[in-house]
Amino acid sequence: AEGIENGLLDVGLGCFPTGAEADWIPLFDDCLMAVIPPESDVGGLRAFPIESFDRAPFIALPETYDLEVQTVLQKNHIRPDVKFSSTDDYTIVAMVEQGLGYSILPQLVMQCYRHRNVQTLPLEPYCARRLGIVLPSLKSASPATKKFIQYARAIIDAETGGGNG
Repeated sequence: AEGIENGLLDVGLGCFPTGAEADWIPLFDDCLMAVIPPESDVGGLRAFPIESFDRAPFIALPETYDLEVQTVLQKNHIRPDVKFSSTDDYTIVAMVEQGLGYSILPQLVMQCYRHRNVQTLPLEPYCARRLGIVLPSLKSASPATKKFIQYARAIIDAETGGGNG
């Protein structure tokens, strides 16, 4: 947000809201996933009830890194027992794998850890972060920036079937 506002960046990719006075182009929703230790019995659940995090041992990203999860927890009046905090999602997944607690991470992040021995389920109720492009002004964007936006949308549409942005 700061780089967009002070003119250092022509375009950025991130979560909405950006906190910047800028134009926003949504691309897709990234589902927030419960990350659960392998030995936890989820009993065939298709989604993980968010209230299950209340007072449960939790491994968190710092709030400045993960406003979306903090917002979801606060909105649902959930107060997990934060045992550990890390800025590194690999570390968080490894701690969950060792049974040190639960976590919530985006599906896009968890795609990189399919080989890890953890369980993942979407949250109930459904929660997602909105990813998109932020830029100072779409109207005054350079031709290169407009072409970048066009290609980004085409790639996302091809990956998601065109129904997510």
